[in-house]
Amino acid sequence: MKTGLRFALLSVSLSLAAGGCQAQDRDGALHWNVAVVNDYRFRGISQSRLSPALQGGVDYTAAHGWYAGVWASTIGWLKDAGATSGSVEVDLNFGRQWADGQATWDLGLARYGFVGNNLHRRGQREDPSTTEAYAAYSVADVTFKYSHVLTRWMGNPNSQNSHYIELSKDWALPSGWTLRPHLGHLRVRNTAPSASYADYAVTVSRNWMPGLSFSASVQGTNADRSVYTTAEGRFTGGVGLVLGLQYAR
Repeated sequence: MKTGLRFALLSVSLSLAAGGCQAQDRDGALHWNVAVVNDYRFRGISQSRLSPALQGGVDYTAAHGWYAGVWASTIGWLKDAGATSGSVEVDLNFGRQWADGQATWDLGLARYGFVGNNLHRRGQREDPSTTEAYAAYSVADVTFKYSHVLTRWMGNPNSQNSHYIELSKDWALPSGWTLRPHLGHLRVRNTAPSASYADYAVTVSRNWMPGLSFSASVQGTNADRSVYTTAEGRFTGGVGLVLGLQYAR
């Protein structure tokens, strides 16, 4: 997916942004990627029950900064939410990125879909698929991004107009390493107990050879344990080390 979506999903949630195949200036660029992570986290919360996940995606960039992509990952959280099926997430995004002097803007739509799920909450079928509109502004390696929920958030009733805000910065380190700290806050409307929380991540990454990159991230949240705990009693928003290995072309 685009900067701010795929690598966020890949490693820290993945601290939003960076690390895979990014949009190129030339027209008609097509890229693909495959990855494995020891824990798939999205905005600080484990989507794979604190277990490894297999991931992959395809991105296409066109003229004038337009782009589209599809990305997929194995997941496990739907079972904790009450579903008996649904172990794959498939995301779509579409948008445009352009430069304005020294700054870069990125506007688009993201759709988080869950294949074959049968999630029921409060005795009713609830589709967890979620659509967001997002806007990101980057300057001097600092990125601010706002994502606004257009549908229910992950199947929660009356949660339209929830939002997520995030701030991150890249620092170049010796030997080709990159450091990226990240702060974010998710507000989920009309949930009791509250599903809102703040998250943080500190990620280091490095390209080892053409197409192959490694990332390591320490991340956590202040999420309510009663909301984000698995059926086995494991808190999915606690502090953890997330490792990722990706091959991209």
